[in-house]
Amino acid sequence: PGERVAWPSPLRPAVRGLIERHAGRRVTVLASGDPMFFGIGRTLTEVLGTGRLRVLPHPSSVSYACARLGWAVEETEVLSLVGRPA
Repeated sequence: PGERVAWPSPLRPAVRGLIERHAGRRVTVLASGDPMFFGIGRTLTEVLGTGRLRVLPHPSSVSYACARLGWAVEETEVLSLVGRPA
């Protein structure tokens, strides 16, 4: 049994309160793509620290694009507009 909780917007200022409201409970966060690449994993790590997280990543859109184009990810410059003004 579990409880589904919607993430508020804006998310970052609300993370600490969400975590505190569920203190003492096991919490799972389901996110698409690579959570450590401009994703929720980075935010949770900054708030909770690495010792309180277990991250199970999936390849990001950057990994998929590089695989399709035959480019090495570490040699590819990535620009993101996520969370930034265009």
